[in-house]
Amino acid sequence: MIKAVIFDFDLTIANTFFAIKKGVEILSRHFALPMPNDSEIYGMIGLPLNDCWKKLWGYFDPAWLEYFSEVYRPHQADLFELFPDTEETLSALKASGIALGVVTNRHFIKSCLEKLKISNYFSVAIGAEEMTHPKPHPESLLTAMKLLGVEKEETLYLGDTDIDMKTATAAGVTPVGVTQGHFDREMLTAVGAKYVLPSIGGIKNLLAELQNGDRK
Repeated sequence: MIKAVIFDFDLTIANTFFAIKKGVEILSRHFALPMPNDSEIYGMIGLPLNDCWKKLWGYFDPAWLEYFSEVYRPHQADLFELFPDTEETLSALKASGIALGVVTNRHFIKSCLEKLKISNYFSVAIGAEEMTHPKPHPESLLTAMKLLGVEKEETLYLGDTDIDMKTATAAGVTPVGVTQGHFDREMLTAVGAKYVLPSIGGIKNLLAELQNGDRK
């Protein structure tokens, strides 16, 4: 029986693409860096921040992080938007007794959840500053499961990228993909997703089918 659903954050719970793109634009303009296209930006979402910028520009300069942290990071969450079915889904899952958590490579996830007014739904939220090893290493997901008091066979991990599917697989939990980001059904299946949903809202029907034995 499934007792817990743990989520990635970016492009799983919230549409953060435009906020991320703006941050890239700010760095590009200030440091005279080439501006990546949307596909390139989508392709780095989910990585630790330093690795995101390495993927875009081939190297990392600590000055970028210093400038980003001072000028943009305090305001970035103002541009985050919940997907249309996010809050209703979280409310329904919590009301049904499912324990909820967030595991993400993003920094300061608790303040992000508070900004979006959804922190009350989650019993655990683990971000980059609370990890020794970022995803796809399973450390953070295993820690979340321990804090929730659930076993791997009782847990689903929901995310939108190959990093999320690899994290779930490494932790021994069921990987569930959502196609709200850059990865489509075929891409998510190829990197390990057992189930693929069009949006976060699909988790309610999937859970019902799993609990009733209609899906395996």
